[in-house]
Amino acid sequence: ELDMDRVIASEQSPLFFGSAMTNFGVQLFLDKFCEMGVKPVGRKAVKKDDKPKSKKAAATAEEGEVDEGELVAPEFGEFSGFIFKTQ
Repeated sequence: ELDMDRVIASEQSPLFFGSAMTNFGVQLFLDKFCEMGVKPVGRKAVKKDDKPKSKKAAATAEEGEVDEGELVAPEFGEFSGFIFKTQ
């Protein structure tokens, strides 16, 4: 029996069967993945490089600059993506 508390604690994993080639089970998987998945949360900004490597990168950095340590929400306009692991 699927126990979501155990899934979140990485003690259990849901198992889906399907085939992308024949489109069998794909929609079910996507619906359940969105329903069960942990939503992205904000992260503190970390400054990696003081000097952008190109003029384009410098212009982009100035447009939506965030101070180091400031919380960046997934809805931030200059945000490009969070990477998060699923089990």
